[in-house]
Amino acid sequence: KANDINLKLLPNFAEPDPVQDWDVPVAVVKFESFESLKHWDLTLQRIIPRINGVNYVKQIAELADVDLELARLGVQHLLYYGTVRLVDIFQFGNVYMSTRGLRKLLDSGDLQTECKACIHTGLGNPPTIDTLFRLFQGLHHGVTVRQWMEKNELQIANIDVRRMIVFGVVQGLLVRIHKFPVYCQPTPAQGAPPSAPKEELRKLLP
Repeated sequence: KANDINLKLLPNFAEPDPVQDWDVPVAVVKFESFESLKHWDLTLQRIIPRINGVNYVKQIAELADVDLELARLGVQHLLYYGTVRLVDIFQFGNVYMSTRGLRKLLDSGDLQTECKACIHTGLGNPPTIDTLFRLFQGLHHGVTVRQWMEKNELQIANIDVRRMIVFGVVQGLLVRIHKFPVYCQPTPAQGAPPSAPKEELRKLLP
């Protein structure tokens, strides 16, 4: 008498980087379409409804009333299987720049449709692809989101700016530029600094 053993082989993915408390997970799949969701880990069932592209990991843990470490592991699990992407907390003082991937917006009709559906506020007509392309291109080094909005006030009237930025980062159209204070030790010829190094750095940090 033969015995049958049913095995399910799962693909191996690259191990994702550790999830930080301030990371913002963005769903790239529709979790509600998974019929097996009710059988998933209880922590995942609690945190998934709080993933909206705005809440950061620590905030998700608080809203879902789960341990922070479990929330981090849950998001990392979703990240491993490619169901979420991580972005930075959206702030109007952030600086972004377009990448070479922006060309995809002109070449892919599906991406154009997805972009319009994602960022349009529902008021008035959706922006044209030419307008969107120029808006994405207008984000560059040295220009904050706030400054970019002031310059393009009329063009973004019917656009959800936060969703546009998040869409651009997730799709590889934009990348955030980070700025960090760096203390440079002066040479003897330059003389001593006006104050101690720690005090200078403390002034630069929030």
